[in-house]
Amino acid sequence: MIDWVGLNEEQALAECVRMKGAHAKRGVATGAPAAVALPRRLWARLVASAAISAEATWADVSKVQLRALARALCATRVLAAGKDMNKDEFVTAGARRGGRWASRSCGYGR
Repeated sequence: MIDWVGLNEEQALAECVRMKGAHAKRGVATGAPAAVALPRRLWARLVASAAISAEATWADVSKVQLRALARALCATRVLAAGKDMNKDEFVTAGARRGGRWASRSCGYGR
């Protein structure tokens, strides 16, 4: 499972409810709330996984759909099967700190 936002489900739901109240006429799929800050394509896929149409506004979204969206933000299930081209290698993403890229696994940039 992937937690995209670092919030628990209730916090994510509260952010979605806040968006529904503050931006009722805005399209849901047009962009993630500022507190969530996800890339547009990922946000659009998560919105679609919550059974919310691409044309829906925040006012159109039901409580059930809001809960499904919050669940998708906090616990997306991803299936993986087989090996990829890296075979047994596993690469962890680095984080940018102070203008340099830092790798969590190798300690570069410390």
